[in-house]
Amino acid sequence: MKKTIFTLLLLTVSLSYGQNFYNFTTSQSTYANLVAPTSLNNGAVWDFDEFGPVSIPFPFSIHGQAVNQFLFYDDDFVFLTPNADLEEETGVFYCSVSGAFIQDRTTSSTSASAISYTTEGEAGDRILMLEVKNAGLENDEPSDLDENHFYLNFQVWLYERGNIIEFRYGDHNITDIAVLDNEVYVGLYNMPYVSVLTGSITQPEYLEFDLDNNPPDDNFDPLLDAFPTSGTVYRFAPASTMGIDTYNKKTFTIYPNPTQANLHIVKTDGTANYEVYSILGSKVLSGTIDTTNTNINVANLDKGVYLLKIGNAVQKFIKK
Repeated sequence: MKKTIFTLLLLTVSLSYGQNFYNFTTSQSTYANLVAPTSLNNGAVWDFDEFGPVSIPFPFSIHGQAVNQFLFYDDDFVFLTPNADLEEETGVFYCSVSGAFIQDRTTSSTSASAISYTTEGEAGDRILMLEVKNAGLENDEPSDLDENHFYLNFQVWLYERGNIIEFRYGDHNITDIAVLDNEVYVGLYNMPYVSVLTGSITQPEYLEFDLDNNPPDDNFDPLLDAFPTSGTVYRFAPASTMGIDTYNKKTFTIYPNPTQANLHIVKTDGTANYEVYSILGSKVLSGTIDTTNTNINVANLDKGVYLLKIGNAVQKFIKK
């Protein structure tokens, strides 16, 4: 991952959303290495390398955008939308598990640090598990330490059910984050959205930002105070309506969905107010519909996923 981009990106934000795309929780779970995984680096020694892409075996989305491939890029796992351009950094979701500059723990001909993946579970309830095993730090030699002095292990899990992402931390010997320049960055980001953790590793604060709407503050630096201990699990579970109350009972239907211009509303009662929210919880449209005016013009909205709220009912639609 291009750490300079991640660092500069995080240093240009200051205000968090009142409504989050993800609900964040932390827990402890015994860390276990993947069993008989598929190798990404295939024994190749790595440092500033790229392995993949590989297809994600089930539909998945991050920040409301569909991603269908993953790869290992430089220091971390990266997820790609169907039309992603890695060079232009469009449609690319970076996944920073630590912010550490990592590399293979050997410079010999065979890797000592496996990068791999596997999928477990049945269709509809699968988990894609990605792993970096026994990685080292790039700054071992500048620190006058052997190339294999430091080690760390981590996994990233993607849950088919619920679009949940987990960062899982294994054994490591990073007891002083000075070896990481006191910078432990953990989060998900793509331009312009950032989901990041800050503060204590046991109960970090979760923040979300939109670089288009938040002014810069050079004094803000979202960092964790240590390297997460073995067994730590950071879970990002989509807050499906970002704080908007939802109800199982549907009082209206919409079509076409997806749409390019107009949403047609079918409901059983009379006049009602509506509100349209972005997937991050910002109100982008509002108005009134009745028996003679049942269309909502969404032609000026950007492409993406939106939520239409009428009364106490909410439905999702896609603007093409």
